[in-house]
Amino acid sequence: MKPLFNISVSRVLSLLVSIAFGVFVVVIIEIMFLQIDRFAPPPFLKKIAIFDNLTLKSINPEYARRFFSGVNVAGMRMTPHPYVEPSAEKKLRVVIAGGSTVQGYPHSRRLTAAAYTRSMLSDIFSEYSVEVFNVGITAISSYAVSQVVEDALSLNPQIVVVYAGHNEIYGVYGSASLSSGGNSQLSKSIYYELMQLGMTGFLRFLIDELRSSPSLDSRALLNVMSDAGRLSPGDLRRKEALGNLRENMIELATKCKQKGVVLIVCTVASNERGFAPAFKEPEIPVNRVGLWKNEIDLGMKALAVSPEKSKFHFSSAINIAGEHAWSLFHYGRALEVLGETDLAHSYYLRARDVDSYPWRASSEVNKTLKQVSEEMDLTLVDVEKIFREKSPNSGIGWELMDDHLHPSYLGQLLLAHSWSKAVKSDLISLNSFGKIRSDEDYLKIHGYLALERMAVYTEMHSLLSEPPMDIGNEEHVRKLEQKADSLWLRLTKGERQGFQFWKSGSSGRTLALSAADQLFANEEWELASRYYLASQMEEPYTPWGDIWANLRAARCIILDGRRKLNSFERS
Repeated sequence: MKPLFNISVSRVLSLLVSIAFGVFVVVIIEIMFLQIDRFAPPPFLKKIAIFDNLTLKSINPEYARRFFSGVNVAGMRMTPHPYVEPSAEKKLRVVIAGGSTVQGYPHSRRLTAAAYTRSMLSDIFSEYSVEVFNVGITAISSYAVSQVVEDALSLNPQIVVVYAGHNEIYGVYGSASLSSGGNSQLSKSIYYELMQLGMTGFLRFLIDELRSSPSLDSRALLNVMSDAGRLSPGDLRRKEALGNLRENMIELATKCKQKGVVLIVCTVASNERGFAPAFKEPEIPVNRVGLWKNEIDLGMKALAVSPEKSKFHFSSAINIAGEHAWSLFHYGRALEVLGETDLAHSYYLRARDVDSYPWRASSEVNKTLKQVSEEMDLTLVDVEKIFREKSPNSGIGWELMDDHLHPSYLGQLLLAHSWSKAVKSDLISLNSFGKIRSDEDYLKIHGYLALERMAVYTEMHSLLSEPPMDIGNEEHVRKLEQKADSLWLRLTKGERQGFQFWKSGSSGRTLALSAADQLFANEEWELASRYYLASQMEEPYTPWGDIWANLRAARCIILDGRRKLNSFERS
């Protein structure tokens, strides 16, 4: 028996040595891959330059790649935000985190709620150096937002604002996402850490090279996200999304409290009465589907000429189909036409909450955000309530929304006002002698240009003209087309050329700068200077923004000959 025991020990030792050697090789390979930027997880911050004991740093736009695998989406980047360290002694730093709404889609960087918030807080806290960091990333759920905030705390902000809730189902790490990382928070964490390995980065690089797939735009991203399929009202993934949101927000609040950072949580707003839910026939016996279709068709035909009759038919459709989004939404439209606005609003919300494509956060999502805020003693900004107060009684619509959930330029300003007010309330210890200016002033300061509106009109027209959003939104699509056509006629030759050049994708520059160069070539000096100054705000601390745009703007003013440079332009 003794020899057998010795053989057993030797085999075990041999096995342990083999395993240790294998682990050692894997670790060495992993370390090697991590030294290659293309394979390593992108860092949150990067150094740009060092001069005279000052370091110019920036949020790394490529950091967003940490959360995406197998999907190459154009614009899947964060907003670069250069800043100097060491910072001013009297400073106010605010981080704003969330998804594409925070990122500012479909608006330019300088026209986002985060950008307006910086201007408003600079006016309020005029004695302080104000920095607002926009760390929004398209299509991420609260799990990813929590990871982003954890890294953003390295900026040492006094306040973190979180606007999240729309992406809990289809967003990255959402309950129905193709990249969910599993159902539990533990499995999501393990999946996320695995995605940060250098070897994983290498494998993804190989797959991308072999597949050679072109990058997708934001419209194609919706199709990628919706590949997970429709969700019935009773789908367990809806409930799972609420549980995930709750856990992630509690974890996020705990991280902020440990660092002594104030966390402001927001409810989320959506297009309640303007945007139609996804069309889907009700799941009822086949012989009753025909009856339902007939009532819907009759209701739509009668809506404009006889809303009472339309209401009757849509009511019949609800009786046939039950709690069905398409039926509820159109019944709400009939009620709105008849002036029964409060009741119409309730039906619009019911339609949104049972939408088979739940892009928009449900009522339960905002309820969860409120509960967590109360339990964790957090500051709550009820953005949904604020948007409703500025909307008709029948609910939030196209006045404040560009699509199903992204705020219009007026919505961006309203969001900025709500954030700025909350920050001011939470920082009562700081002197706040300044006053907020009018919205018109901020639009002028930030350079809200004609081509910016044209870009939004065309982007939203394309988005709402394609599946799964093309049915039910036809009227608004026609209005967008009319607005774009009307605006196009009022543009100058240089603006048109600049827009076409930018739209072709060959400019490689921002819309404002693309147009500015065309206007300069056409000797439209005054208009060119406005576009150059706008592009300067769009890309600060860059050769194109600080040098090229600045020099060209000054040159335009001189060539125009009507006036001299003012102090702002000389600086």
